[in-house]
Amino acid sequence: MDLSPQAVAAATFRTVKRGYDPDEVRAYLIEVSASLEASHQQATAMEARARAAIQRLQDATQHTPAPPPITGQVPVTPTTDEAQTISRTLLLAQRTADTTIAEAQAEAASITGSAQAEATRVTEDAAASAAKLLAEAEAEAGRLTTTARTEAERITADANGRAASTRRAAEQESSTALEQARAEAARVLDEARAEAHRAKSEQHLRAEAEVADLQRRREALLADVDGLEQLSARHRSTLRDLSARLGELAELVPASIDRPVLRAELEPAAGEPAPVAASNNGTAAAAAWEELTAPESTADATGDSASASTEASAEGSTDPTPADGTPVDAAIAAGAADDTGGQRLVAPPITGQVPLITGQVPLQPGVEPLVSPRPTSADEVRSMWQQAEQAERDNAQAHEPELIDATPVQGIDLNAATPSDGVAR
Repeated sequence: MDLSPQAVAAATFRTVKRGYDPDEVRAYLIEVSASLEASHQQATAMEARARAAIQRLQDATQHTPAPPPITGQVPVTPTTDEAQTISRTLLLAQRTADTTIAEAQAEAASITGSAQAEATRVTEDAAASAAKLLAEAEAEAGRLTTTARTEAERITADANGRAASTRRAAEQESSTALEQARAEAARVLDEARAEAHRAKSEQHLRAEAEVADLQRRREALLADVDGLEQLSARHRSTLRDLSARLGELAELVPASIDRPVLRAELEPAAGEPAPVAASNNGTAAAAAWEELTAPESTADATGDSASASTEASAEGSTDPTPADGTPVDAAIAAGAADDTGGQRLVAPPITGQVPLITGQVPLQPGVEPLVSPRPTSADEVRSMWQQAEQAERDNAQAHEPELIDATPVQGIDLNAATPSDGVAR
C-alpha cells in the first residue's frame, strides 16, 4: 500500500448511506498527509545535516595542509601527546557524526513508521467504517425491498380478489337482466303478433280501399299542382311582356311632356312578400282559379281523419303544421297564390274540420292549402320555376316579334325571385 503524502491526500472512499461526513474525512486525510510530509522533510533535513558533517570531517582530514618544509632547518616531528590529541579529536568527531547520523536515521524511521501506522490505522478505520455502512445500507435496502415486495403482493392479491368479486357480481347481474329482457321481449313479441293478426283480420279490406282512394287523390292533386305552376308561369310571362310594353310607351312620350313615373309596386301585407302588379289576364286567372277550386276538387282535397293518417303512414311524411295549429310560414305560403286586379285570390272558406293530407302546406286562413305528393327542398322548387320560365320565354320568342328598345319601367324588377316556397314538389 502506498502511504506517501500524495497518495494519502488523494485517497477516495465510496459514499454510502449513513456514513461519515466526506468533508471531515477529507480534512483529516489532508492533515495526516501534511504530518507525513513534515516528517519526511524533517528526516531528510537531518540526514542531510549528518551527511554534511561527515563530509566536513572527511574534508578536514584529507585536506589538512602539510607544514611546509623549512629549508635549511631540520623538520619538527610532532610529539606523542599531540598525535594522541589529534587522534582523539578525529575519533570523537567520527563518533559524533556516526551518532548524529544514527539518531537522525532512527528519528526519521520512527516518524515514518508513526506516519505509516497512523495512515494505516486511518485507512483501516475508513475501510471498516465504509464496510460497516455498506453492510448496513445493504441490509436496509434488503429490508425495504422485502417490505415493498410483501406490500405489493398483498395489494395485488387484494385487488385481484375484489376484481374477481366484482366480475362475478356483474356477470350475475347481467345474466339476470338478460333473462328478464328475453322474457319481456318474448312477451311483447307475442302480444304484437296477436295484435297484428287481429288488426290484419279486421282492417285488411278497409286498408286496401283507403290505399286505392289515396292513390287516386294523389294523382288528381299532382295534376292540380302542375296546373297551378303552369298558370303562375304564364302570369309571370304576361307581367314581363306588359312591363316591356309599358317601357316602350314611356319612351314614346315626347320630351316636352313630363313622363309619368310608372310604379307597379303594391303595399305588401304584414308578413307577406311584395306582390306584382295586376295584369289584363286577371279574368283568365280568376276563371282558372274558380275551375281549380270547384266543389269537385274541394271534395277530392278533403277526407276523413283515418284516410289522412293512413296516407301519411304510406307516404312516410310528417304533418308540417305545428301542434298549436299555427301555419309554418304564412309569408311563403301566401306567395304561392296569384294576384289579380290588385286583390289576392282566395278560395271560399272551408267549414268543418278538414284533415291535412301528405304534402299539404297550410296557408293563411281562408286560402285553400296547396297539396303536393312529392315534398322536396326549396332548391328543387326554384329549379322547377326556372325551367318553367325558360320554357315560357322560348315560347314567347318563337311566336312574338322582337321588342325594340325595351326600357325597364321604374319600380318593376323583372329578375325578382318568384315566391315559390309555398308549393312543395
